[in-house]
Amino acid sequence: MRIQIRERDGVHLTLLFPTGVAASLLGSRLAGKLIQKALEEKCPKEVGAVFSESVIRKAQKELKKCLKDSRHLTLVEVESAGGDYVKVIL
Repeated sequence: MRIQIRERDGVHLTLLFPTGVAASLLGSRLAGKLIQKALEEKCPKEVGAVFSESVIRKAQKELKKCLKDSRHLTLVEVESAGGDYVKVIL
């Protein structure tokens, strides 16, 4: 995964994140736990166990299929009126 950030003032930053880490079971479990924790902090009464083991496994399998089929897919591309630019590529 590649995240490109450009500010109007001249700051250019490219972050590289290995997509294999996100597609691995360990990465999926970690992401699920972090998302679950953030949801519980925002709205504790409405959120139950959203990210169970079976949901994490299904999400991991779908992510692997998506990574295999769609290399270099642009997920997000945003440019503000002020000239700031963010692009996320799978």
